[in-house]
Amino acid sequence: DEDDVAETLNELQTLGFVGCIHTETGRTERYRHYMRLRTALTGPQLAIMTELLLRGRQQLGELRTRASRMVQIESQDDLRRELQSLLEANLVRSNGPLERRGIEVDHNLYPEGENHEQLSALSDDDVRDNDDDRPAPTSTRPPASAASHAMASPSTSRASDERAAALEATVRELKDDLASIRDEFRSLQDRFEDLRRQLGG
Repeated sequence: DEDDVAETLNELQTLGFVGCIHTETGRTERYRHYMRLRTALTGPQLAIMTELLLRGRQQLGELRTRASRMVQIESQDDLRRELQSLLEANLVRSNGPLERRGIEVDHNLYPEGENHEQLSALSDDDVRDNDDDRPAPTSTRPPASAASHAMASPSTSRASDERAAALEATVRELKDDLASIRDEFRSLQDRFEDLRRQLGG
């Protein structure tokens, strides 16, 4: 409900991820995010994660169309490069190599124990290779929990490894900060209730 939204916005403001924007009329409050400043994610990666969190698993074509409404992603190759970085950071998962047609991707931020729809691996009978005739790896990427299991990633340059490590560290920091804020909020609630009882409220 509206109270839950307000509480969540307050938590995000305290963490520095959201800011309140006051309009000239002052009638309504507007909010904007500062995720680009507080995380190592690029603009296209933030748009991709937003779409996956909103809609769940998607094929690359529809994902690019929707994410480009926020940040322009010029081509499928550009989308695959951004997705590869997110895969290496364990923020998304796919049901096969990104070079294959018909591949689906989903975010990998489901809470521990939450049942989420698994991505079915694609076989050679289900999809065709891209026109460049590049051989597709036979192994597929299994779904996993972002908090407990790291996906296997291909050999990358040192720069890619460092970027992936930075993204993983950012995700861990965000989760820790949010848990800390929730604990502090509950503590304040308890103290407020104690004070109200003492005052006879």
